[in-house]
Amino acid sequence: LEAIKVYVKKLVELDIRIAASRPREFRITHLEQELSSSLTLSDGMAIFVKGKVDRIDRQNGLLRIIDYKSPVRSSDRFEFTSFADLFHDPGYDKLLQLFIYSWLAWKNGLGSAPEIRPCIIPFKVFSEDPRIITSGRQPFTFSEPLLSDFERQLTDFISSVFSRDVPFRQTEDRDQCGFCAYNVI
Repeated sequence: LEAIKVYVKKLVELDIRIAASRPREFRITHLEQELSSSLTLSDGMAIFVKGKVDRIDRQNGLLRIIDYKSPVRSSDRFEFTSFADLFHDPGYDKLLQLFIYSWLAWKNGLGSAPEIRPCIIPFKVFSEDPRIITSGRQPFTFSEPLLSDFERQLTDFISSVFSRDVPFRQTEDRDQCGFCAYNVI
């Protein structure tokens, strides 16, 4: 509990420093914001994709979508390489979550694609620099065509999960089952 207090104190102090140095350029707009959007799958079934974003703020003209995460592992990947990696490599799970939150923010009209900057702030180890999506060591910038393509890829991926033509196979990676209610099967 004491470690959490120290972390929160450092985080609030950082926010105060940012706000004091640029009072018109920093504003917390949402906390624990639920976002959702519908998708129509290949079989015509409509589903809703939902997420609860820990925090959304505006800083220097950017819309930051913030997820507090504990833990962030050194094996977690934050460089966008391809949709294939994003949807099929477990090392990209946090990056996929950031993409989904960004797509949801865009679909809900919270910001234009280029101004959306999702990030993860590690909760156990305080860092003034959040983990952001990169591309070739540069901060990643979304575009409307990219988010539309992501929506198509997400629709195809979820359609494959519901498809009766694609056999269901249990993962061989036991760590993936850690929080599953059916992990004793």
